[in-house]
Amino acid sequence: MLVQEFLDLCSPASLLRGSSAQVCWSQHLEGVFKVNFDVALFENIGGACIGVAIRDSKGEIIVALSQRIPLPFSVEMAEAMAVRRALLFAQELSLSKVMMEGDCLRVVLALNFSVSCNTLYVNVVEEARRQACQFQFCRFIHVR
Repeated sequence: MLVQEFLDLCSPASLLRGSSAQVCWSQHLEGVFKVNFDVALFENIGGACIGVAIRDSKGEIIVALSQRIPLPFSVEMAEAMAVRRALLFAQELSLSKVMMEGDCLRVVLALNFSVSCNTLYVNVVEEARRQACQFQFCRFIHVR
């Protein structure tokens, strides 16, 4: 019963019930960087590309990264790999306060749950959580 209730809440139809809001830049705390991550899958060449853009508190892009990776077995795995790489990139830049923004709701939810998730990409999510603990401030946010 509870499992079915959870699956009903996570269904695409229930996620679309809410009102649609336009996404735009919102100013945030000084010293906190917004780290946007995403992937593009290219089945025809058997690969994917991770993209990361880091913005300062004024919304200016300060640095970006693009990295080609082998084609993962799912979109969620690709997104989980992207957030892991984005966190590493932020660490390499010695950033201490970040807001991680991604468009894959399932991955963002998995990152925000404190319990272990039962997914095929659980190891990547858990590694990303460990990376996030290295920051003074780190939040995972879903953007459309």
